[in-house]
Amino acid sequence: MLIRVMKEFISNEYILLALTEPNLLASAAETAVGLTVKHLRVGDVENFKIPIPPLNEQKLIVSKAKALFTLCDTLKTHLQSAQQTQLHLVDALTVAVVN
Repeated sequence: MLIRVMKEFISNEYILLALTEPNLLASAAETAVGLTVKHLRVGDVENFKIPIPPLNEQKLIVSKAKALFTLCDTLKTHLQSAQQTQLHLVDALTVAVVN
């Protein structure tokens, strides 16, 4: 299915965010049909409710979402580093106790 947006009213980046929003994806999964390959009927897609704020607000939402995604990536990296440090400390303590 192809979605063409009216660029004077809807930002491509905003509609991508809206279409990948977890609640919308869950709703889509509930209405998907098919035994081997799940798909959506055109009528079901037409019934999706996607809020469309003014274009300047859409751009602000996209900007904030990008900043939050970047923050999440940074936090994930720090968490992985901390977990690696914990493993090294556990290994060092284990070696110290055994010796």
